[in-house]
Parts: sequence; structure tokens; C-alpha cells
Amino acid sequence: MLNKKSKENIVKLFSKYCQKCDGRCCKVGMVTFFECEALSVFNKEEGIKSIFIKEKCSFLKNKKCILGAKKPIDCVTFPIYPILESKSIKDNSIKLAIHKSCPYYKEMIQDRKLCMAIENLWKVVFKKETTRNVVNLVGR
Repeated sequence: MLNKKSKENIVKLFSKYCQKCDGRCCKVGMVTFFECEALSVFNKEEGIKSIFIKEKCSFLKNKKCILGAKKPIDCVTFPIYPILESKSIKDNSIKLAIHKSCPYYKEMIQDRKLCMAIENLWKVVFKKETTRNVVNLVGR
């Protein structure tokens, strides 16, 4: 779906925040795997797959994600995520929101380089996803 370098760049930009944290983002919420991400992680075609996290993500071991390069884009960009609206997806204008469970969210929203990189990454995601998949996401 995305080239490895794009994900690595986001991870690098986040590292100054994430290294100070105890992995709160991996302990509650929901993770969405796009079709090709689900295929590479679960080895079967399932379309878009969402996993609800109640206590701890099953891919979290010793405060690290065991998925490595297969980590879904949802996790790579957390706590910053796109607001899914049909109109913004069609005209490729992504609006970002931030989940306030992250203790560093105030610093992150001031980090223009990080926010621009995430916005551009999500634009690539929505350009590459099929219309069916995007409609399924917006319909949730």
C-alpha cells in the first residue's frame, strides 16, 4: 500500500514523543487494517478488518509492536488520524483530528512537519484504496 520509507519517516517524526510514553495507544481503542495490510498480517483476504483493543493490543510485546514494517497505517499515525468524510476523500482534502489520550497530543499538533507528513501519507492511502473500501470506511 505505502512504501516503507513513508512509514519510516512518520515513525522517525513520532519517535521523540513515543520514546517518552508507556504505549498507551496500544492499550485501548480500535485499529483498522486496510485490505492489503490485513492480507499481509492475517494471511487471508478479509477486506478491511477492525480490531477492538480492550486491555492491550495482541501485537504488543515488551512495549514494542511485533508487526514491524507490517504495522497498519492506523497505528503508524496514531494519535493523529483523518476525519472520514466522503467529500474530503473524493477531492483528496484530508482533515486531521487528534486523539487526546496521548499525553503528548498538544506538542504534536504544534509540530507542522509531523502533521504535514501524516496528511500526505493519508492522501496516498485514500488515493490507492479502492472506492469500495473507502465507502466501507466512511460508512462505519
